[in-house]
Amino acid sequence: MNAPYFTRNEKKLPKQGNDIEKGSNREFELIRGKMMQEDGVRKGGLETTIYMPKEAIKSLRLELGNLLGDKLAAGVLFRFGFRCGEALSEKKNRGESTEKGMDGALREIWEQTGLGNIVNITDISEKEIEIEQEDSTEANSIGRASEPSCDYTRGYLAGIASILEKKKFYCVETECISEGKKRCVFKLVMFPHRVYVPKKT
Repeated sequence: MNAPYFTRNEKKLPKQGNDIEKGSNREFELIRGKMMQEDGVRKGGLETTIYMPKEAIKSLRLELGNLLGDKLAAGVLFRFGFRCGEALSEKKNRGESTEKGMDGALREIWEQTGLGNIVNITDISEKEIEIEQEDSTEANSIGRASEPSCDYTRGYLAGIASILEKKKFYCVETECISEGKKRCVFKLVMFPHRVYVPKKT
């Protein structure tokens, strides 16, 4: 659906019910580290990762759609994915992107997400990167759709890229498995002259 991300106030969502109003300013963060499995939640020191089944992504999309409408739901999923991507990258990267390059660092981090298998990364230009993915967890959870629907996934990719390159990235999905395509294809677009500094929560 590729709803806009940077055109809205990042701290506010429309007030449509008490649950939305109370939760509108909350930040979501996904943190990974050296962990041990324990009742579905992995723990290790102060770092915790919560895993959810792929059906939960579909349920979240449906609930947000009912509350906000499909367009805003797509934007919220993108924002949530973006925050998760930047949080995971901050923990995993630690300056390694300069040694491994964008391609290697992104692939390594992406393996930790469980969102699919990146099969190809192509530099279209200095500001655009195309990513092809198989076995998309989000697309498979959604089923058939009339347009690209991996909003959480594209947000996740944009968050990772923004941390690795220290530049603001946006991501659009041009092809999707949910449309009947063989792969999901994403295009990462860099916003020039904008140094990215992640927000502290």
